[in-house]
Amino acid sequence: EASSREFSVEEDRPLHYKFRVSGPTFCSWNLNNGATSQDASGRSWPVSALLEEMRGTCVNTTQGWWTYEYCFPHSLIQFHLAGNGKTRDPTHILGTLNGTTSPTAPNTVKMETIRLKPSISPRERREPPSNHLTLQQYLGGGTVCDETSQPRSTKMRFQCPLKWKSQTETQIVSIQEGSLCEYEVVIQSPMLCGHSKFLPTIPMGKQTIQCTAEN
Repeated sequence: EASSREFSVEEDRPLHYKFRVSGPTFCSWNLNNGATSQDASGRSWPVSALLEEMRGTCVNTTQGWWTYEYCFPHSLIQFHLAGNGKTRDPTHILGTLNGTTSPTAPNTVKMETIRLKPSISPRERREPPSNHLTLQQYLGGGTVCDETSQPRSTKMRFQCPLKWKSQTETQIVSIQEGSLCEYEVVIQSPMLCGHSKFLPTIPMGKQTIQCTAEN
């Protein structure tokens, strides 16, 4: 698979080398409210290019009876591992780009930037809400749902993890079925953390309040 990163090596004099690494992580995302960047050659990059290092790999998690697996950029499946741990039965496609006209080639995947609503009320909040962005991908055309007779679909939401300095792996952290056979999946990946608009506000730790009596 083609990569969003480019490597070059130059030997400017004998036994002295210059290595150059370029890619979307190093870009300034200052176009279209952070959704597009442009490199020195004038080439435009969609924000989804930040996730291209996931191409050719899958990330999965098990919740109870089901295992969920997302393979970038094209599909999310749900399956149960049978007794031998190798047979997937049953298997449901929860959303896919396969068989659609949506682009899947490197650096062309369509995603949108959104800002999610805070999950706690202002009264419970101890600090201002984080206004970081989330990257969202829609996957439709899944296995037909028995209850609705409609294909399953999923909103994939990618975020920079809160502990982005220490979390080095891409992980599925949340799976919800908001409506019958309509899913919302949150994946946290440090690949997004090179983009300032995806960086979450780090919560403040314990604070000491010192009071003095006035005479």
